[in-house]
Amino acid sequence: MPTPLQRQHYIVSLLKNRNVSKEELMGKIVDYFDLDSYSESTFERDKSVINANPLFPSVVFNRRENAYSLCRDELYLLSQAELYYLILENDFLLSSINKNGLLSDAIIFETRKFTGTECLSVLRKAIENQQEVSFDYFYYDSQETKTKTVQPYRLKLKDFRWYLLAQDDSGVAFKSYGLERISNLEVLNQTFEAQDIDFDQPYHDAFGMFTDGDAKKIVLEFDRRDGNYLISNPIHQSQKVTTLPDKVRIELYIKPTLDLIMELMKRTWSVKIIEPKLLRDQFVEYWKEAIKRNKD
Repeated sequence: MPTPLQRQHYIVSLLKNRNVSKEELMGKIVDYFDLDSYSESTFERDKSVINANPLFPSVVFNRRENAYSLCRDELYLLSQAELYYLILENDFLLSSINKNGLLSDAIIFETRKFTGTECLSVLRKAIENQQEVSFDYFYYDSQETKTKTVQPYRLKLKDFRWYLLAQDDSGVAFKSYGLERISNLEVLNQTFEAQDIDFDQPYHDAFGMFTDGDAKKIVLEFDRRDGNYLISNPIHQSQKVTTLPDKVRIELYIKPTLDLIMELMKRTWSVKIIEPKLLRDQFVEYWKEAIKRNKD
């Protein structure tokens, strides 16, 4: 017998690529889980739970096609990769959920916790209803807290941290706010007309959350062992690989943001920066400072 969570994940996976009638949906659930029956009242209950879950796109009814679908606008609250990451359609994991709704002991997950999750539901509803929000925001660099009023557009996940992508009155296309730094969140009665903002292009040539600057050709070398890890799990979609006798050369076309620098710093024991020289000199200064800090 499947758990409600298993049914709800399966409903979302069925609707992700096409519209499905209620009869077909219910029939597929019966067949997939080998059930004797699946009632309309249970389907309505599952649908209500899905629509209340901030990690799921809403299930909506298309009267013209007499079929259910996912709210297309909400599909972009999370990227496709993030939807996969949140196990919206992973049959292996779904089949590993036991009758108590718990995952099998055979699976060990990362112990790090997602940050900012307490804000997700409120912000998602504000995005759907195009309502402005206000909150106090703590800036890590200046150690100051400032009150912000913004128009919320998207939620984005990066390295276990949730971010809000929103517009303020600065004239910038959008800014990102780490949800773990938000306090006193309030949804305002003030609504706004959503602008047509391209959220994909700024991140296309970027790594992580920072999108400032222009993309550049970056050439790196790693030893064969470390290089093999990067071949199997590329740093960026632009990655090109050249395998040399005792090393791996990787070429990227990417913005050299702080997030990229932090990512490359993780491979200090192996990385060699070939170009641009400005980036190499920047890393040398970081390493010099690190040696000073750790000398004694």
